[in-house]
Amino acid sequence: MRPVTSVVTIAVFVGGMLLLWRERSNTTILFLGVIVVMPVALAIISRMQWIYARHFIIGVAFLLLLLSFQLGKVWNNTRWGKTLSIAGLLVYCAANGPPMAALFNNGYGHYREAMRYIIEHTHKPDITIGSDHDFRFPTVLNFYAREIFGDKPAKYYLRDAWPPEGPEWALLHKESFDDPIPPLASFVDGAGNHYDLEKTFPAAPLSGLHWFLYQQHPN
Repeated sequence: MRPVTSVVTIAVFVGGMLLLWRERSNTTILFLGVIVVMPVALAIISRMQWIYARHFIIGVAFLLLLLSFQLGKVWNNTRWGKTLSIAGLLVYCAANGPPMAALFNNGYGHYREAMRYIIEHTHKPDITIGSDHDFRFPTVLNFYAREIFGDKPAKYYLRDAWPPEGPEWALLHKESFDDPIPPLASFVDGAGNHYDLEKTFPAAPLSGLHWFLYQQHPN
């Protein structure tokens, strides 16, 4: 599917730029800069180690504007233009239907549900949590902690500072464009504490993160 979408994207960009150039539009440089030059320059200047789809969101919006110019031209100037334009819009809506359904179903991630599950199934007096990423998880946990945990004591342990007995809960994650398949059914930490997968909390593609919740169990 990705090769097809890549070819279509290039065709839309080239076709739109040719249309603007033939009409001697002053926006030609604008679209070229926003869609191509700025994302590439930003990646080079900031020395990005990872490229994500969200880095191109503005460019995609302008690419859709280019597509609208082409569909408008076809609609007005060809015999089958209206049929072709409607067919193109139907294909676009059909292709975006499954991701939109996933977005309505899963949103940016079931973070509240994950934290409610933790508080409802914690066996110890305090909530103790560790994870595989010491920026992404604490940021979200801190945002929801007051709402979900209330006055119940909770502590997050950095990856290199887990206590010998280990936190009761461990969170692993995947990017939302990956399948929400748990990376492990269970694992043992460096101190020999055993964790089993309790629940998966998926996110919609290109939105949040898949969360995989593990709870410590006796060996």
